[in-house]
Amino acid sequence: MDARFLNYSFAAAYYLGVPERSIKQTTGIQNLDATEFLATPWSYPDFEEQRRIADYLDAETARIDRLAAARLRQRVLLSERWQTRLAEAVSNAVRTCGELPLRRVCVGLEQGWSPQCDDAEALPEEWAVLKTSAVSSGRFDALAHKLLPTATAPDTRYKVDDGDLLLTRGSGSADLVGMAAVAQTEGRKLLLSDLLYRVKLARGWSSAFVALVLRSQYGRQQITSTIRGAAGLTVKIRGEDILGLTIPQIPPSEQAAFTDSLERAESELFQLSTVIDQSNVLLAERRQALITAAVTGQFDVTTGRGADLS
Repeated sequence: MDARFLNYSFAAAYYLGVPERSIKQTTGIQNLDATEFLATPWSYPDFEEQRRIADYLDAETARIDRLAAARLRQRVLLSERWQTRLAEAVSNAVRTCGELPLRRVCVGLEQGWSPQCDDAEALPEEWAVLKTSAVSSGRFDALAHKLLPTATAPDTRYKVDDGDLLLTRGSGSADLVGMAAVAQTEGRKLLLSDLLYRVKLARGWSSAFVALVLRSQYGRQQITSTIRGAAGLTVKIRGEDILGLTIPQIPPSEQAAFTDSLERAESELFQLSTVIDQSNVLLAERRQALITAAVTGQFDVTTGRGADLS
């Protein structure tokens, strides 16, 4: 038996759900019964054909993997280009307009409430509590929430409204602490959790402007220097440290012009990144389909004729 062919066969078996028949569950933990799994009947060709199939799959999967890696690199470069543009815009604003501490334009700062919730998506008319992942990417995700049980009354003091400026208070990763996003609830009934902050700004100040500044290199450097917590544990940022962060002193009347072009560029980046991610999902699906078709004899690897993998 060619070891490479056997490896590809196991990948195909997993894809086809063969191991599911050999899974045993005890005390809530699923385990694979190796004896039963290895006793599963499986047809295979002679040794020389195994080698031909393995050689073919080595070459084809390597080609797919190179293409996927190139697209991931493209995604990284797009992100770096965006961060450079944002950093330049914020640096120019600081140089031109000066700085002021966030506390000068903040009229309220609160963290939310985290009751016991169900790990399920809420219907639009049901209440839900936001996860930190709703904010930690820098783009608000209204679907990143947990369902509030009907037996628990919602604390409406923490209801999130469109346009609210939210920051992650704590996370297992320092890179995700202090990330800022502007809420877009899509009409859902969402509540602030205790690992999120809501920053209320003075009249006229733009949540989108402050969020962009805090996500920039200028803002992240300040935030990183203030977060607290040991490695491997939840690290947090204090409210007083948030209020001590500085931002460019751009007049409220000019903030919309500053944010509009940057938000358009960020939206374009998000759309391109989504296309790349979808492309890599399709590549992964094709890779797996190719392996399965080859080891199960659905096409002849010497001619490439047989199963339709499109």
